[in-house]
Amino acid sequence: MEREKKNPIITQIELDAAERRLKSEIDGVDRKHDKNYSDLAKMIAISEKTNEHIVSSNNRLSNSFDKFSSELKEELKQNRKSHETLSDKVRTHEYELSRHNEFIQMQQEVAESKKGQLVKWVSILSGIFVAIIAGLFGIVEVLLPIILGGE
Repeated sequence: MEREKKNPIITQIELDAAERRLKSEIDGVDRKHDKNYSDLAKMIAISEKTNEHIVSSNNRLSNSFDKFSSELKEELKQNRKSHETLSDKVRTHEYELSRHNEFIQMQQEVAESKKGQLVKWVSILSGIFVAIIAGLFGIVEVLLPIILGGE
């Protein structure tokens, strides 16, 4: 600045030096921009590669999830069928149990009625048996003196 106040005319040497300095600064900025562009291109390439890996991983995960989901659905269907089969078997067994209990109840009623009849028959037959034995003793009592005595 001091020199410009004294002599406003710029020499060729100063102009060349200023031009070299400006070119150097411009080259520095260009190198910086080239480096930034190169770094950006590398980052974009890395990002694209990462995105490809993410997409393929997501596809594998999606396929695995779909497979797992379909397996679970199939297992659920089988469990439902098994549950329905077991429910049917339980209902069948409950029905058979109720029928069996009814049969046992009927058999107990029949046994009770037969027990009463058996008591009646035993008392009747025992009376008849006692009468027959008494009759036999009476006959033997009458026949024994005849057989032994000869009379």
